[in-house]
Amino acid sequence: MEIRGYGHYRSASSSSTTVTLKAGDVYEAVVKEQVSEKEAIVQLRGVDIRFRFEGDVPPSGRVKVQVTGGNGEVVEGKVVTPPSTSSFETFETPELRQAATIVAQKQLPLTRETVEALRTFLAEGKGTVEQKLETIQIAASKKLDMTVKQLQAVHEALHGKPLSASLHDIVRAIDAHFSFTPIAKQPSQTISELRTQLQQEKNIDRVIEWTKQFAEENGHEEIAKAVREATVMKERGHESFARSRIMQAVAMAEVNEKKTNDVQTERATTQEKQLQIIRQQIEREPIVAKAIAIAKGSDVVRQTLGPALQEAEQLYRSGQPLRAKQRLLEAFASVEKNEDVPVQSASPSQKQVIDEAKRIVRNARHVEDAVRQLKETVLPRIESKELYEAVERVQQLGEKAKNDLIQALRTVGDQPSKSTLPLERKEAQLKQVVDLRKQAESDPNVKAVEAQVREIVRALPVEQGEKLARAFDQAKQLETVGRSVEARQQLVQALRTVEEEAIADVVRTAKEVVRANAPTSTPLEAKETQLKQVVEVRKQAESAPNVRVVEAQVREVVRTLPTEQAEKVARALEQAKQLETVGRSVEARQQFVQALRTVEEEAVADVVRTAKEVVRANAPTTAVEAKESQLKQVTDVRKQAESAPTMKAVEPQVRELTRTLPADEGEKVARALEQAKQLETVGRSVEARQQFVQALRTVEEEAVADVVRTAKEVVRANAPSTVVEAKESQLKQVTEVRKQAESAPTMKAVEPQVREVVRALPANEAEKVARALEQAKQLETVGRSVEARQQLVQGLRTVEEEAVADVVRTAKEVVRANAPATAVEAKESQLKQVTDVRKQAESAPNVRAIEPQVREVVRALPANEAEKVARALEQAKQLETAGRSVEARQQFVQALRTVEEEAVADVVRTAKEVIRTNAPTTALEAKETQLKQVAEVRKQAESAPNVRAIEPQVREVARTLPANEAEKVIQALNQAKLFEAVGRGAEAQQKLVQTLRAIEQQLVPEYVHRANMIADRLEQQTMTLAEAVRELQGDATLAKQPNMAQTLQQVTQMLDKQRQQLFTALVITESGKRVTNDVRVAIAQAMKTIQKEPNVKEALNVARAQLAQHMEPSLHEAFARADELAENGREMAARQTVVQALQQVEQTLLPNNTSTADDAAYESLAALGLQSKDIIVQTVTKRMAEATKQFQQTKRDMMRNLEAIDHLITQYKQAARPQAKQLLETTIKQLDQTILKSDAMLFADMTMEKKLLQASSQLAEAKKLLEKGQMTEAQKIVKQVKSTLEQMQFKPSDVKVKHFVDAQSLKQQAPEQALLAQWNDVVQPEPSARHMLQTIRRLGLMHETDMANALVFNGESEQTEDTMKGLLMKLAQTGGEAAKQAEQALTNMTGQQLLNKNDQGSAMQTLFFTIPLLLQKEVKDVKVYVNARNDGKRVDWENCSLYFLLETKKLGDVGVLLSANERTISVTFRNDREDFAERMRPLIETATKRLEDIGYRVGHVQFTTFEKKEEKTNEPKRATWTEKGYDFTI
Repeated sequence: MEIRGYGHYRSASSSSTTVTLKAGDVYEAVVKEQVSEKEAIVQLRGVDIRFRFEGDVPPSGRVKVQVTGGNGEVVEGKVVTPPSTSSFETFETPELRQAATIVAQKQLPLTRETVEALRTFLAEGKGTVEQKLETIQIAASKKLDMTVKQLQAVHEALHGKPLSASLHDIVRAIDAHFSFTPIAKQPSQTISELRTQLQQEKNIDRVIEWTKQFAEENGHEEIAKAVREATVMKERGHESFARSRIMQAVAMAEVNEKKTNDVQTERATTQEKQLQIIRQQIEREPIVAKAIAIAKGSDVVRQTLGPALQEAEQLYRSGQPLRAKQRLLEAFASVEKNEDVPVQSASPSQKQVIDEAKRIVRNARHVEDAVRQLKETVLPRIESKELYEAVERVQQLGEKAKNDLIQALRTVGDQPSKSTLPLERKEAQLKQVVDLRKQAESDPNVKAVEAQVREIVRALPVEQGEKLARAFDQAKQLETVGRSVEARQQLVQALRTVEEEAIADVVRTAKEVVRANAPTSTPLEAKETQLKQVVEVRKQAESAPNVRVVEAQVREVVRTLPTEQAEKVARALEQAKQLETVGRSVEARQQFVQALRTVEEEAVADVVRTAKEVVRANAPTTAVEAKESQLKQVTDVRKQAESAPTMKAVEPQVRELTRTLPADEGEKVARALEQAKQLETVGRSVEARQQFVQALRTVEEEAVADVVRTAKEVVRANAPSTVVEAKESQLKQVTEVRKQAESAPTMKAVEPQVREVVRALPANEAEKVARALEQAKQLETVGRSVEARQQLVQGLRTVEEEAVADVVRTAKEVVRANAPATAVEAKESQLKQVTDVRKQAESAPNVRAIEPQVREVVRALPANEAEKVARALEQAKQLETAGRSVEARQQFVQALRTVEEEAVADVVRTAKEVIRTNAPTTALEAKETQLKQVAEVRKQAESAPNVRAIEPQVREVARTLPANEAEKVIQALNQAKLFEAVGRGAEAQQKLVQTLRAIEQQLVPEYVHRANMIADRLEQQTMTLAEAVRELQGDATLAKQPNMAQTLQQVTQMLDKQRQQLFTALVITESGKRVTNDVRVAIAQAMKTIQKEPNVKEALNVARAQLAQHMEPSLHEAFARADELAENGREMAARQTVVQALQQVEQTLLPNNTSTADDAAYESLAALGLQSKDIIVQTVTKRMAEATKQFQQTKRDMMRNLEAIDHLITQYKQAARPQAKQLLETTIKQLDQTILKSDAMLFADMTMEKKLLQASSQLAEAKKLLEKGQMTEAQKIVKQVKSTLEQMQFKPSDVKVKHFVDAQSLKQQAPEQALLAQWNDVVQPEPSARHMLQTIRRLGLMHETDMANALVFNGESEQTEDTMKGLLMKLAQTGGEAAKQAEQALTNMTGQQLLNKNDQGSAMQTLFFTIPLLLQKEVKDVKVYVNARNDGKRVDWENCSLYFLLETKKLGDVGVLLSANERTISVTFRNDREDFAERMRPLIETATKRLEDIGYRVGHVQFTTFEKKEEKTNEPKRATWTEKGYDFTI
């Protein structure tokens, strides 16, 4: 730990070693060799130095020299001849002679000026002669200049008035009523922040440590209890239970805290309302006695207005009833001054006008009529800004609603009613949210996604958009104060919430779209149609002469297939065409047919899967599946038991099995296990296994019977879904055998499998396969093997196709019999199951707790998704087994999220397929489809380069039109082609477009014409908005159009809102409860908002609204500058800008008789809000960020050094000792600098500071081990420290930030006020090493050094923080009584600084501090004495003594001596009370633990008294400290 010296300069010697000397000091030297007349080589403090003497060079030998200066490599000085003792006899007093002797013994020059200073100090100094001589002794031992000022300063520090008393007198002189404001020790994080932090932390040790620290700092008994219980659970190996116990306690504490806050807020609001009601009663009560009785009858009034109520009673008793009531109302007004606004009652004439206005609004046919009448008859007769603004707002809302309705009417008919547009829009919104959430998870900060967030907020519904915008603003605030991780987590959580709502919205919209479009075919039929198309095209391709012949059919099939399969077919077609182009037609056909076969197989699998899903959704088999699962478990355990070496090896699996079995069977298995274990214990292992396996076989047989019985019950109760599975099994067998036959060398190789299939198939199919097998064998016998294989495969293909048709037919029959749910609902059910399981996984203690639910979901999902979930479950269980529970849960939840996203996409895709595969069912829908096709072709014709480019599309659309329209289109197409042939292409294209446009107009439905007519009348203002709404609500066709229902609902709500707004404005005008026009009150309200509102942007917006009626150009400019400053993170500057502008406006106003100058000054001071918590937080953001950056850089440097040390030791062993030691010393220095000098420790918590202190002590131990050659042990410590630094995350705390910036705000105050605030903070430091050093700095004991550093390194542009000494120096220049007392306190502080001067030429360093602390509401001095080994610049913290002396009222003087020797501490408590040891023992354990946390080992602890034995010695000793000062003994 480094302590800075004063006034040193360094002088180089001829050798590489340097020595530190000080001008004016006297040293013993040895003259070794004369170089010239004036120069010689002398040895000073063990180092050879070139020395230039003022006189002749003395002869060789020992001399005393005084250093006077230096010039490069040469030190200048003179020989000092110590005065003889006999010369002191000439001094006039014994005290002066004794003082001169002390100075001479300390080898200081005894000049005439020194003697005169000693004489003056002894004659005029305060205190006894013994105290003065002691002061001289101590000053001489410190090698101080013997001047009167320095002696007085040292004397004041040692024997003068206590520093706390001096400062207390100064404070009382400034403010006689000063009292300390407790610095609220707020938690460095909230409970919700702690919960979030714990949820993300994987290490249970860190979870327990963080929670324990939080409980200690905030006094949470329940959380502390939970920590103790969790510690016990963790020691027993139940880490998941330990985590759950802590999270449960934290969540409960969070709920209780929220309830408490809500109750307090509600109580405050209730009190305000009660005060207002009672004030109104008193105002209306004419009898004063009753008014006073009403006030006394309220507990709220008695608590709030107690003194004022007593004064009112005294005035009433003294015969002044009116004055009494006035005093009572004044008291109410003073309480409500900052809450209420002036009330102005309406006059009788105003009341009549308002009543008329109410009648108009109530009786008007529609709002537009009411607005017209109000503007014509009411507004000219009344001055009401509220009513005028309400009318304007209503008109604006009406105009917007009318435009929205016109736009919706114009778009009617643009989109057919049978459309997936709403679904696609919802899907696009969901995709945006998902993409943004993923981007937010990966981006370094929140601001990187601000543009995307703002964009998506506009696209989302209002409620979701507001939630997301609010969450984003909060995240930005968190990021501004350095809490980036928490900011990102909060934003991602908000996006997840919106994402879940969007998913629900997509599913709901999909169901609505499917329901609205009345599908005519089931998903199973759609899949079957796709399969039929693929089969037909494949057969055509097999028989076609080339691929191009079937290209058109293939293109048609591609449009109907799912995307992935469509891409395969299209790719295969292109490849086949290329092969055909180069003459490889046969290969092209084979390759293309093979691709179609692959797609056909996938289509078959899709048909079967869809059939099973539909059947499974409508014919529940969960009971069978549950029994089947139990049977499988029994079988697996039985097989494991047969192969296990002992019964104990399978005991966990058996225990797990017994929990899933029915009670009887579970009891059998458990009993068999116990018997087997007993047999195994007596050495009968084989018999044990046999007996246990036999028991399992019995249970297995019972489970088989149970499965069969349950299956029969299910089949009997439900439509037989098992029939579909049977058909599917047959289909699978046929497919497998066909594939084997295609690759088998001979027919005999697959004959057994074919025979097996024949037995499983129905009679007809079986006969076909058997016949094909016999024919193939005969062909093979006569050597026609290839033809034999082809014939058998063809027969199997035929049976396979029949089996597919049979599966589909059977499934359709089952579905028809069981009233199936729609495909979308089935997919939604799957999605719900996945979502539920994912939420359970997020909250479950471990993955195994939800394994049954996951298995259930796996059975319900499609194959791909099911496989993914099952694989993720197995991986999670493996991670959990390895102790990585948190990672297991995270990985599994991520897999579920992926499946969930695929399920959402599947819902949308299924809905679209359902709509796409259903033909229009009504004439209106058919007409809409035709209109859409014509419009699309017309648009293509407008942009096509020529007519021939769109001829196929035109002919296609002509086939769908009625005969007359089709004929017109074909005729127009032919004419256009003729025109184009003769070079009139533009005219040809134009004529075709005109024809298409005319047909498009003919196809437009009648309701579109009606919609356009209503829109025209609204635009021409021949129809009111209310009339348009009524007409549309009566038109069933228009009301059902896309977006029209929603628009009508919004317009209707807006009309109701308009009328309500008019009524509200009239009521406000009537009661007079409106915003006051008094500029002064508005300014006061704005200042209060700027002061109290935590969010600066919200504060500026509210203040701007409060001043809306009084905004001047200067205020507009001030608010604009404030907005810019707030955006740049300079919150305090933004607030002050607005406050200063408001003060300037206020100064230009006329004087207000109701307020005094003191009130205005008070309000102005309050408006600055120098002590405001929220302002301070924002102001320090830049400093906090710099501290974080500095710590991260230092941390990287230290870890790089430790990595290098580890590498050196590993590679070079003992040879690496010098270099490793050098790197280690550098790292220790960096770490100590970080602890004591970096700003990071101002913002760090106690846990982090303890870890850094412990790391420092560990590295010091490693250095010693290196010096001893114990490389392995040193390397181990280096690795431990490196691991500690790697895990250390520096997150600055808001409380620490507030503490720092509060000091910065003092610069803006007067010295007296700043000193009071500084004094309040100095005596209440936080209990940490870094803050104690900061307290010493803030007292001013390092004032001069800090000022010098600021000037050298920072320049004049950046001021240093004000200290107590700096403020006392300013106060001393003001004059008055406080100035004189400030001089005395300054002298005391200067004395302490002199006493802490570096002890040159001594092996020991002594330090002395007097620190005022607030103890039991009273300031007391704590004196700290330090003795330690000195190496020039550092105090050896491992070998030192610290003595603390406290003066207390109850216990008297208390001394605590800590002696450290090689980091082993012995503690001695000193007090003269007999029961002191008994009182202190409970605290020793806590103190011991805290010392061990920072790297010390506590040895013995003893108690003693202040009684001392006098020690006589003739030999003078170097001055050291005792408890109350210096002593001459060691």
